[in-house]
Amino acid sequence: MARGKHPQGGNLLPFPDLKSGNAEDVVLHGLRESRAGAARPEVAAAQTQSIALRVIFFHPEAKLPAVAHPGEDLGYDVFALEAVRLAARQTVKVRTGIAVEAREPQTGAPLGLLVRDRSSMAARGLATTGGVIDAGYRGEILIVMTNLGDADVELKAGEKIAQMVPVRVLTGPVEEVESLEGSLRAAKGFGSTGK
Repeated sequence: MARGKHPQGGNLLPFPDLKSGNAEDVVLHGLRESRAGAARPEVAAAQTQSIALRVIFFHPEAKLPAVAHPGEDLGYDVFALEAVRLAARQTVKVRTGIAVEAREPQTGAPLGLLVRDRSSMAARGLATTGGVIDAGYRGEILIVMTNLGDADVELKAGEKIAQMVPVRVLTGPVEEVESLEGSLRAAKGFGSTGK
């Protein structure tokens, strides 16, 4: 598994080609299975839920996304590259120093990632206020965070700041039509189902 180069700079973390026929290991949520044979026992239960994530480092102090409980946790924890102070009601873009590519290990289909709050950050009054990473995005991941509180908050370098949740890409062609298929709700909205 050779270390490569990202088109925008940065080192490609060693990671096997999902479509190659090589008998190399594939990293699945920090667990491993061999292409040469059946899945190892420690990954058998989590294999169907596991998502392969490729990561590029743009900075030597950047950290790999982490999964505390493989096969159970919905998201990858991501880390702040640098220390940041958020003033009250301020919104900042926090660097992670990484670019990522998420794919289903069985099919190689591209996956998007939704950026969501961590409960520890929410408890400090910090919210992630920009949250979609398209499957084709290859630039550095920047986490948009807003301090909703009335006091300054400091983030330390290397601190977990958000989580990325893999999602399937379901967008397709768009077509203008004369009518839409009927439904029970129809055009009812804004409280139409009651309080």
